[in-house]
Amino acid sequence: MTLLAFDVGGNHGQSIDVLLTKGYDKVVSFEANPMLARELQGSYSGESERVAIHNNIVCEHSKGKQFYISTT
Repeated sequence: MTLLAFDVGGNHGQSIDVLLTKGYDKVVSFEANPMLARELQGSYSGESERVAIHNNIVCEHSKGKQFYISTT
């Protein structure tokens, strides 16, 4: 049996690291902020079999939401 986890809001990968440490075989992470998503993709580039990073927002309908990135 494969243990699969979903991480909504990948941030800097803190939850991804914990989930992998806890024994999950695959982590699918969603990060809406493109800068953070690129950072995660770089950090986990060698883990493509275990970690999938998606630069998407998770919301209640298919049209999505407007996403704002703070400059502070």
